[in-house]
Amino acid sequence: MPEGAGIGRPPQTTEAAVRANAAAVKTVDLVAGHRRILLLTFLGIILVANIIVFVQQRQEYLSLSAVLENHFLEKVRDLDRQWKGYAQVVDALRTRSEIFWNRTREPDGDPLQRWLFRNGADGPVDLDTLPDQYRTSEVGNLTGVIEKPDPQLLIELEMAIQLNDWCAGFVSNLPEIAWCYYLSDRHFINLFPWVPSSRYRYGSGSDDKSALLAALPSVLRNGSGEGPYEQSRQWSDVYPDPAGAGPIITVSQPVYLGGRFRGIAAVDLSPAELRKRLQSWFIEAGEVFVVNDSQQVLARSSSATELPTARSFRDVLPDPLKDRASELLSRADPDATPVKDYEVQAIQASDAPVTFVYIIPKWDIYFILLKGDLGFLLALIFSSMLMLVVATIATNHQLVRPSQQLLEFISRESRNEGGNLPMVAPNWQPCFESIRLAFAAHTGMVALQQELEVARQIQRTVLPTHFPARPEVRLSCRMVPARDVAGDLYDFFWLDQHRLAILIGDVVGKGVPAALFMMMVHTFLRAKARQFPRPGSCLRRVNARLVEDNDAVNFVTAVYGVLDVATGVFTYANAGHLPMYLLLPDGAVSVVHDVGGTPLGMVDGASYAESRMTLPAGASLLLYTDGITEAFDPAGEQFGEARLCAALAESHALGPDAILDEVFSAVGKFKAGAPQGDDWTCLLVQYTGERGDQG
Repeated sequence: MPEGAGIGRPPQTTEAAVRANAAAVKTVDLVAGHRRILLLTFLGIILVANIIVFVQQRQEYLSLSAVLENHFLEKVRDLDRQWKGYAQVVDALRTRSEIFWNRTREPDGDPLQRWLFRNGADGPVDLDTLPDQYRTSEVGNLTGVIEKPDPQLLIELEMAIQLNDWCAGFVSNLPEIAWCYYLSDRHFINLFPWVPSSRYRYGSGSDDKSALLAALPSVLRNGSGEGPYEQSRQWSDVYPDPAGAGPIITVSQPVYLGGRFRGIAAVDLSPAELRKRLQSWFIEAGEVFVVNDSQQVLARSSSATELPTARSFRDVLPDPLKDRASELLSRADPDATPVKDYEVQAIQASDAPVTFVYIIPKWDIYFILLKGDLGFLLALIFSSMLMLVVATIATNHQLVRPSQQLLEFISRESRNEGGNLPMVAPNWQPCFESIRLAFAAHTGMVALQQELEVARQIQRTVLPTHFPARPEVRLSCRMVPARDVAGDLYDFFWLDQHRLAILIGDVVGKGVPAALFMMMVHTFLRAKARQFPRPGSCLRRVNARLVEDNDAVNFVTAVYGVLDVATGVFTYANAGHLPMYLLLPDGAVSVVHDVGGTPLGMVDGASYAESRMTLPAGASLLLYTDGITEAFDPAGEQFGEARLCAALAESHALGPDAILDEVFSAVGKFKAGAPQGDDWTCLLVQYTGERGDQG
């Protein structure tokens, strides 16, 4: 049957209501139920509070993680500038060496150089006994074996001595530099700051400085060209300092003088001083590591004592991360990444083969947050328990006992026992009075519901449910009532073998009165249609019949037409209803203009002009009520004719049922949950133009 014509089930009878209320009074232990509700409420409060705290903790966790991440990024910028400074130091020493080589010098060199050759030529040398008159500037310790001098060696010695002033500035400004020196390929070293030769003499036994020089790539030792600074710079692993400064890291640059490799300019960095730099930070949680490309830990923020040798990154990691040491260093991601129960940041230095790694256990972050929220949680639990006790006492007096009395009163009223109202608190008195009035009105409500059910049953029988099974024409109808019973109507029936009568109407009003008036219109029109086959004449007779007994002044707008399926000629008359829409096979939509008439049942003696049109094959006519175009969205805007035309145009290639599906779907989506103010009714007839053999 048409959509929207369904009728709800009849209301529960008085006898059934009595049985239900009596059963409720017998089975409900209100006090016990009340206590269960309060207990569940208390547990619900605790649960909700924990959820709120969890959500808050999660938000605070993300916020604190971001703060720690940004704090680390700020410190990494300082660390990166620091390590870039070390690289720039050795680059500057190399540049200074090359500039010195190419400048004009005194023929016999400087005084310190002349003193050196007078006191140590062709043998081991040192500056332990350097006279005061030669200490005009900072000096290091020149140690090694000076060969028979030649002009280039003299220049190289003078250059090495002249680097002391630069080394002094670097060492004083960068406390992480343990030593600054020039190491020659001709078996001598100039080491700053000064250290007695008894503590360190170059070339004595196994010397890591000699090994460092020997370890330079052969391309630097034997090549004739100089590489770019960032490519030729060398960074060593951690090794014990032969001069007694503990574990050190060497950063060096090869020095080319006169187109030939001569030696290296280098600085030794102290991991102990690097560690002090890290420990000067305020680290709220977690630990920071500086790791080289050999996965040696050069410094860490939490190490309280100096390590005798560098430990591997894997050894210092927490157990869950040990197997992922290489992965953590290779990711080099400035954003924190969760890895198991840790947040990890790893950032590669821009000018050094080291990575700065920040590892934060997630529980450290939660612990920081928990310390701030512990008082809130304890206060929440205590206050919830206190509220439970107070609520139990208050609601038992104000709610539970009056509710028990109310249930007993409902049971008596349902059995029609009568009696006086019980003694209850003044704020409960209106409830008991309302119950008594409700039971008094119950009988009338049952009668009204029965009348509605009868109206729904009548409406089911009036509205057609079987559509014409003819090849010349296809037809579809749809109705969605605004109330239990609709005031709109539609109808279609055959006048003879080739003529199909079509009707749509909209009774002014809604509900049962409108539905009853609609049934009268339906009955009168069917009675007059075959007697007066012309639409205008038929409507005139129906109007006269409706006016006779219309004391309530009801009226209905309608369009009534007759389609000759053999020719496609559609003859129709309009009684104050909305114009129809013509949908052509190519999707064009147009309004079918007509001469509107007076609504049926309003004016005695009204006449109705007829109009005629010929439908092309494949064309469709849409007849509808104003509930479609006057449907409102939540903002108060009407669906309107433009949206209706758009829905028709988009579905022009479909059959009648599918077209109405699209129209009603468009209206429903537009309404978006807003209340339906009027019935929605559509009738669509599609003329195919095919030949048929039966009526």
